[in-house]
Amino acid sequence: MNQNMKTIFLFLLLSVAFKFSSAQPMNITYKNIDRKNEELNSILNVTYPQIDFGPDALMGARGIASDINNALDAVVQSYINSFESNLKDLKLRLDDSKQSSLKVSSEAGISGGSLLSVKFTIFSDIPGMAHPVTNDSSFNYSIVSTGILKLRDLFSPDSEFLKFLSAYSQKELEAKAYSEGNENIFDMIRSGTLPEEKNFTVWNIKNDSLIITFNPSQSAPYYFGVQSVPVPLSAMLNLIDKSGPLEFMFR
Repeated sequence: MNQNMKTIFLFLLLSVAFKFSSAQPMNITYKNIDRKNEELNSILNVTYPQIDFGPDALMGARGIASDINNALDAVVQSYINSFESNLKDLKLRLDDSKQSSLKVSSEAGISGGSLLSVKFTIFSDIPGMAHPVTNDSSFNYSIVSTGILKLRDLFSPDSEFLKFLSAYSQKELEAKAYSEGNENIFDMIRSGTLPEEKNFTVWNIKNDSLIITFNPSQSAPYYFGVQSVPVPLSAMLNLIDKSGPLEFMFR
């Protein structure tokens, strides 16, 4: 297949996918898990999204929803497994009179009718540890692209998106730190925003922006908590893959 034929085929594929997503829009509901583990003296409180395309959804749409929901189930189960594994490893050193807890909350949104973006906030409190721990994580899925997304999937292969995001994030975080009299954390900001994929693993799409999240201790001391930088998608149009998950920006 020559390049022109590939381009035509891709255009037709995206057109069909867009019509499909418009005719059968994604809906978000939330699933709850409340569980107590007597053996580990722990409680779980987990809320996370599930997707459907409505009661009249065609089989193909139901299959996509099932794929997304199975992936979300697996992500949440990994958080639970990690928490319970830590408890088992620490059991001999824990104060059995105090209860450990895991709380997972989430916020989900749909952009362009085709891109699901979920932010998870994971809070764990284990007696005997120095302090409770809060971290954010993300899950992004496109029904017109590669399914579960990595940040690089949003951008053209030859774009230097990491350099752009690094410079943008550093500038925003330094401006915030300066306004609060915290110039002493500039070195941490620069280290935590270096143009490396490991520094940009938590991200979401919301309100036509790419929200980059920096977890505690990445770009500032732990007690600063979670930091985030919204980057307008309109500022990156020359970097975005026009036939990728953000193709709706060019309709």
